[in-house]
Amino acid sequence: MLSVPDVESMRVADFESRLAATLQESVPKTRWRAASVAVVLRDGPEGCEVLLTRRTRRAGDRWSGHMAFPGGLAEELDEGPVATAQREAMEEVGLALGDPIGRLRPLWTATPGRLRPLRVFPFVFSVTEPVLVLEEREVAEALWIPWEHLASRRHRVWRRHRVGPIRMPLPSIELGQRLVWGLTLGMIDDLARTMNRPR
Repeated sequence: MLSVPDVESMRVADFESRLAATLQESVPKTRWRAASVAVVLRDGPEGCEVLLTRRTRRAGDRWSGHMAFPGGLAEELDEGPVATAQREAMEEVGLALGDPIGRLRPLWTATPGRLRPLRVFPFVFSVTEPVLVLEEREVAEALWIPWEHLASRRHRVWRRHRVGPIRMPLPSIELGQRLVWGLTLGMIDDLARTMNRPR
């Protein structure tokens, strides 16, 4: 178990207070292709919950069937990475998000068939009474997962995943028959490190 104090009973307000300092840092500019994701939190009956989606299986989509946060590629009309995350959340799950309560460190990923990498900007948002409307061409399923489950090492396993042309064992989080791994797991761990950082 990560040593976040009282992780089982953490509420959205705890995340807001811990993440406030991350908003003081400027979002780095990038010359590379960019994407943004929305890490959406709500208060559930037993503490904070995190929204995860299962992407619809589609031929040619490298993230087909993966568990992920709402998000996608930046578009020319987006007024920056935050706007990309907000637009994608509206398009994929029907959530109109306000200002972020925090942000996580950008991650890099390779894009098949392209020489330039993709930079992914994660932002953390909170909602109070969310009503989800799924875009079925993009999202097959949406789940609210207790933060305690995601932060706990009890649910960590090693599973083989396809990365490019090969399959390799990688750390994953079990959600029943579903697995969270790769970039999404990296963002969850970064959020856990931020919450665990001394004030």
